[in-house]
Parts: sequence; structure tokens; C-alpha cells
Amino acid sequence: MPENVFPFDLNPDSETATDQLHIRIAYELGALTDFSVQYETIIGGTIFVVVRYDASHAEAHRHLFDRHGATCDRKPYPNSTFDQILDHAMRDLKTNWRRYRTDFIWREGVEL
Repeated sequence: MPENVFPFDLNPDSETATDQLHIRIAYELGALTDFSVQYETIIGGTIFVVVRYDASHAEAHRHLFDRHGATCDRKPYPNSTFDQILDHAMRDLKTNWRRYRTDFIWREGVEL
């Protein structure tokens, strides 16, 4: 199954890439079979995974993570196709990454 993996800098005007999406997309016979879109931020020299949309376990869903990398919230999307959720994930994270980052810092008490 062909797979494409690439980073996407969310804050290209910054001198350092501290906020990125890591995108993985897999196709088989032209159909989307698996994906993950993960937002990571660097705070105080530490990389934190903040949110990830993925299609593991044959179900599209979103994870919010705590500062230790454990899932603190999981939202399934049972009535949507992988294509729909991949599109939604890209729009959501490109538009709302600052809010996800602020919520993570507040929720987890991470010091800047």
C-alpha cells in the first residue's frame, strides 16, 4: 500500500518550526485506506503531541493528548468516510492549531 508522509509548518513566519502537522496518507487502488494528521508543538525544548486525527482500528477519530502522550479525550466519527475526516482534520488543524495549543497549555499546566 503506497504511503505518503510529510510535515507541514503551521507557522512559517516563525524563525523556528515549533508548530507542525505530521501527515501520513495511505492509498490502495486509488482509495484512501489509512491516514493520520498529528499536530505537534515544541514548548521549552520539549515536543508535545497535542491532537491527532487518524483512521486506526478501521474507524476515523480524533485524540486529544495530555503532556505525557496519553489520550485524554477521543472523539469518533462513525458516520463519515475517511476522505471526509481527512479533509475535516486538515481544515480544523490549519485553522484552529493556536486554540488547540492554548487549550493544551492551560489544561496541562505546561510552562512556556
